[in-house]
Formats: sequence, C-alpha cells, structure tokens
Amino acid sequence: MQFKTKIETNIVLDFLKNKFDSSINKVEFLTGGEGSQAFSFGNNEKDYVIRINKNSNRAFLKDKYAFENYGKFIPIPKIYQIGQLDNGYYFAILQFLKKLKGLILPVYPISR
Repeated sequence: MQFKTKIETNIVLDFLKNKFDSSINKVEFLTGGEGSQAFSFGNNEKDYVIRINKNSNRAFLKDKYAFENYGKFIPIPKIYQIGQLDNGYYFAILQFLKKLKGLILPVYPISR
C-alpha cells in the first residue's frame, strides 16, 4: 500500500501559474515528507513551498495551528493558503524558510 502522494511537476506549475501567481518561473521537487509531496517554487522576488496530499488537509491545518500558536517561539513556516486542486488533492502554500533547509529539530520528552 502506497501512502506517499505523487504528482507531476508540470501539473503543479500549471496550477500555480493559473491560480496563485502567473509570474512563477521555477518549481523544484523537494525530497522527504511522509505523506505529502512538496515542491519549492517562486519568482525572482519570493520563494514558497507547496505541499500536496491526496488524502486530507488535516496535517496542513495542524501546521497552521502550530504557526499561529507557537511560531514566535520556534521556526514554523507561515501557511498562506490551504485548498484543493481540480483533481481533488489537497494543497498548502507556505513560506519557504531557507535557514531551515536540511535542519532536523530535536524532539524532547514532555515533562509533567
């Protein structure tokens, strides 16, 4: 059984140019992620990330909550938009944090 969402780069580029910003001039596949497929994209002024999941937008809503409640304490990208593609897949467009590229944050046990 396959859980990872797979989508072609050209579909993502067409969607972004038509629905987000016609000046988008680059889209790049990002590795990693458990269920969502991610791409960095942008124009000459600003960079973003789009995450796409074929099953749910639940993780995106959790990420939005985390940013709104904890973003001033830890580096969490801002989510600009959550929605659905024409094929029914869910997407989130978020801030690209260059300083976090490849950074793995430690997980600490919760003290009670």
